Amino acid sequence: MAYPIFDRSQLQLRPLAERVHDFTRSEMLNPGDALPALHSAALDAFVERVLAAHRRGKPLILMHGGHVVKQGLGRLVIDLMERGIVQHVAMNGSGPIHEYELALIGATTENVARYITEGQFGLWQETGRLNDVAAEAARTGMGLGEAFGRFIAESGLPYSADSILAAGWRLRVPVTVHVGIGQDIIHEHPNCDGGCVWRCFLHRFSGVYAKPCAAAGWGAAGGQLACDGAGGIS
Repeated sequence: MAYPIFDRSQLQLRPLAERVHDFTRSEMLNPGDALPALHSAALDAFVERVLAAHRRGKPLILMHGGHVVKQGLGRLVIDLMERGIVQHVAMNGSGPIHEYELALIGATTENVARYITEGQFGLWQETGRLNDVAAEAARTGMGLGEAFGRFIAESGLPYSADSILAAGWRLRVPVTVHVGIGQDIIHEHPNCDGGCVWRCFLHRFSGVYAKPCAAAGWGAAGGQLACDGAGGIS
């Protein structure tokens, strides 16, 4: 039975200049800033394990979602990459969205309650440019993280220095993007090709991400995995 297909070309995309943002780069934390005491024995123990592994020359893979970016922690992650402590970053599909918007306009995080009510959530012109980057990456055999990183780093964006993806491209530190098809706002855009997105992800997952994980030997004598859920490392 044939089912009717929604015509995505009928969606009305608006410019980011018309959007209300809940976060701007002026709120980003810098290395050396005084941070609140968290009083977490588990976090303190984890930090010691990371430092011990780093002293032994073992790798650290940082896995996180978009909250690390939209809560202003990007510069701290970049500092860890530059110091050689974080040797691989794996982020979900919302990470590049917030990274690109911050690099482009210095703001991100739309007002969800407002724009869902208006039927406008996620429908922003500039953000959809990432779909074109993914399509080109699929044609050239690049992964999403590498392609997005190069795009942000080399497009003359005013705030690209704050981008984890761009730092990965600059430092040659792998940054992989782990997408769930249909889970990110740009997947509803008319120019999204799910086949391209999935091909880029799967190729880099099996090579750049999974292979080092299998070879590292995780644990007290091996490397460390740092996983972020809703904005805090655990």
